[in-house]
Amino acid sequence: CAMCHGLQARGDGPMVPILQQSNYIAPPDLTGPITSARADGDIFGILTNGIAVMPKFRELLTPEERWLIVRHVRALQGG
Repeated sequence: CAMCHGLQARGDGPMVPILQQSNYIAPPDLTGPITSARADGDIFGILTNGIAVMPKFRELLTPEERWLIVRHVRALQGG
């Protein structure tokens, strides 16, 4: 996750310049209001199925691992 979203999930990972040079949108700040307003299930769904240029992690991470990421994002949001 940190490659695109950064260590603190603020959308400032080392891949951002490469994405921008390739005319892709920058990854979102996962601690910001848009992601904070999403339901846990929505975040889980994005992890599972991907969105925009973010790949799907259905085959790479177990459901339990994806739920751990949801909880980690919430912790980074201060929740």
